[in-house]
Amino acid sequence: MEDDFFNVLDAKRELRQGIVDCQKRGLVYSVKWLAEMCHDLANVDIDGKDEKDNFIAPKEYDIYFLAKSYFDCGMVSYHIYATYMAVEKRRLDSTTDQSNLNDSGHFKELGEILVTLRAEHSRNKLDGFGMYLYGVQQEGPV
Repeated sequence: MEDDFFNVLDAKRELRQGIVDCQKRGLVYSVKWLAEMCHDLANVDIDGKDEKDNFIAPKEYDIYFLAKSYFDCGMVSYHIYATYMAVEKRRLDSTTDQSNLNDSGHFKELGEILVTLRAEHSRNKLDGFGMYLYGVQQEGPV
């Protein structure tokens, strides 16, 4: 029945074209909205003939546009996220068995993140992801 109202493939193509057009004009919040809509249609495959960026796999365009739009809007602090993920990777790589996964020693390594998050929290500058990390840091080992 939804095919009676619009074609999903054409809608996704128009969303992607809208993303490109809005990016050219610097409309970052419009790009964010369009990228979120396009990402919601991730299961819809369109041909990649109109994409000119060969460095991205055609199936990853939706994720790329969404991540770039979040970055352009300043919604995600990539430094904090990258530091958090690096510490988690080191923790997982250093464990030899599953019983050591809950070792509290890795929380000491997250001190730099906690200092940054506390400063941002006191200035009310944390986005949703920053608040999540701040909560994880405050909770400590379970």
